[in-house]
Amino acid sequence: MRPNASNAGDIVASRQPIVLPGSHGALSETDSKYLLARCGVRVSRDLVLAPDADVSGLTLAAPFVVKVVSPDIHHKTEVGGVRVGVADIPLVQMAVKDV
Repeated sequence: MRPNASNAGDIVASRQPIVLPGSHGALSETDSKYLLARCGVRVSRDLVLAPDADVSGLTLAAPFVVKVVSPDIHHKTEVGGVRVGVADIPLVQMAVKDV
């Protein structure tokens, strides 16, 4: 049995039709997670921040993963766009500016 992610929300499968995004190509991580959640798959909660965002007031449980979000970057790790195991909010602030 897989332990629950600390920031994962409870997702309930919808009986509504699933509308696919109007994209022609690879789906974004956000669109992919949306579709998975609509199918009843548990996904992590995401918070999208601008590089200059003030994260000092966030009350989420560590550790964090910080990723670059761009429709032009499909393989984030290949461009150094992922930081895992970020231990606290001040380090999130630094990682957001760095990725």
